[in-house]
Amino acid sequence: MEKIAVGAFTVSPSEPAFNLSEMNLKAPGKLGVRRYRVVSVIRGDRLAEHFEDLGPADTFTASEFRIPGGVWDGKHAEILHTVEELRSIADDMQHTTPPTFQPRDLVEEFISNREQRTQLIKERGL
Repeated sequence: MEKIAVGAFTVSPSEPAFNLSEMNLKAPGKLGVRRYRVVSVIRGDRLAEHFEDLGPADTFTASEFRIPGGVWDGKHAEILHTVEELRSIADDMQHTTPPTFQPRDLVEEFISNREQRTQLIKERGL
């Protein structure tokens, strides 16, 4: 399989899919950034990509993502999912919000942990 992908005008729901990505890209000839769904399928011995315009990027809460539908060992590809399966997963992911993370003070946590260990050692008489 070559690394350069060709375009695919259509994909069938039952067609084996190598991966599905949703990414925000600048649309050609239009202002603004739009969300595109890119489905990669194998046609013959080459990777073919099908682009779908999903609308303005700012209307999506989910971050950009990629869903693998197959594996590649450098010589052979094994397809594990169909286009329909990956689209179903992507539709579910579109409505998720990215997790929020609280920043941690690792230095303070380290000092606190050492103090707790020291106190425990004193209490046990070790």
